[in-house]
Amino acid sequence: MRFDAYKMSLTDSQACAAPFNFLVLTNMLTTMDKSCTDGVSSPDLLTGTTVRLWPYVPGVYGRDALYRVWRLMEDDGATKQAFWDEAYLETGGDLASFVQAFSATNKLLLMIERRDTKALCGAFWVTQMVPGHQAFVGMWMQKGSRGRYSKEAARLALTYTFSTGQFRQLWALTPWSSAYALCLRMGFMPTALLDEFCHWQNDYKNVWVLRLTKEAFDVSLS
Repeated sequence: MRFDAYKMSLTDSQACAAPFNFLVLTNMLTTMDKSCTDGVSSPDLLTGTTVRLWPYVPGVYGRDALYRVWRLMEDDGATKQAFWDEAYLETGGDLASFVQAFSATNKLLLMIERRDTKALCGAFWVTQMVPGHQAFVGMWMQKGSRGRYSKEAARLALTYTFSTGQFRQLWALTPWSSAYALCLRMGFMPTALLDEFCHWQNDYKNVWVLRLTKEAFDVSLS
């Protein structure tokens, strides 16, 4: 699956303001239909060696952008795992609730693209944002794009998130050991374990609560 987007003319400082000023950002963009993102200009904060990130803004990308993210996640068998905290797993994370969630301007969705294939391969999202204070983060990567792609995508996404919101700390909750391990590599510290907090396939899983301060993240990058 190719990731259709539009050509962007966007400076690093303008990109940092994106999640909190969508209307201004939309006016800053110069758009042109393209079949993929090859050759598209992307701010340094969002471009790495193996992946490139695109903040979702309604009306800026192709009309089916959110559907593509959801469809890839669904085909990867990861939608329910990614939204394990939904009250009703059978409908939570379905297309309707996914689009509704990320159409809101109080959440940030970063679409992750592999630079070698120019294909969408994951997503990173930020919720419950309190600028200057804190936010909650979540991430999903396609099975075939984990490892070095996941690590660089997480580093870029966290750098961008701290910069845009001027957050002092970020929080993550997960029942999955692979996500827990990635959090630790990024500098997150476990602060609590919620016993049997996640109801999953007729069983219960413990959930880690992890905290990442800006200082700890900077240390992890050094």
